Amino acid sequence: MNFTVMKKLKSTSGESFAEVLVASVVISLGMILLVSMINASVRIISRSEQAFDNYYEAKNNYNTGNISSSDAQVVRVETRGVNAVNTPMNLPVNVKYAVSADGAYTFSTYEYRK
Repeated sequence: MNFTVMKKLKSTSGESFAEVLVASVVISLGMILLVSMINASVRIISRSEQAFDNYYEAKNNYNTGNISSSDAQVVRVETRGVNAVNTPMNLPVNVKYAVSADGAYTFSTYEYRK
């Protein structure tokens, strides 16, 4: 094989039409694949930027208090310990929540209300 490559390099004759045609087809396919990959990358980046924008919008609404607050909920808590008697307690809890524009993210906190 090494001898064939050296023979080809030293040859003064040109490439055949078929070799040039095959090389052109291979290069064309490579360029088409490259352009397709770039287009797919741009679409993926655009979608991820939109998802991040939705996330940050919901998180900012949550942090600034621009969210709806539900009515107080009652959570039943049962305590059991070594010396504890089975004494259930009712704890009123405020629930704050925020949902992103596309509904993909939900943030919530539970605050004890005295």
